[in-house]
Amino acid sequence: MKAKRCVIRAERDVVVEEFEIEEREPKENEILIETRYSLVSPGTETANYSALDQNVFKKGAWCAYPWVAGYTAVGKVLKAGKTRQGYKAGDMAMAQ
Repeated sequence: MKAKRCVIRAERDVVVEEFEIEEREPKENEILIETRYSLVSPGTETANYSALDQNVFKKGAWCAYPWVAGYTAVGKVLKAGKTRQGYKAGDMAMAQ
């Protein structure tokens, strides 16, 4: 399955790239959603994009380049794991 993500590759260098998601059944506590909307934080992502946090240049740091932006998504549930009761295919859900 193909998806897209926002990647900050270097200071003031960002791209949207396509990548493959492993096709598998969700684990019992997971929900697979088809994202409709995503949030990019004006604080964290902008700071990393503009290299305000110098850790972006340190290998192994949480924000080191290349860094995948975004942490919240709203979308349609495709599949839900066994313990995710209350969610079914077609529902709308928010993930953080």
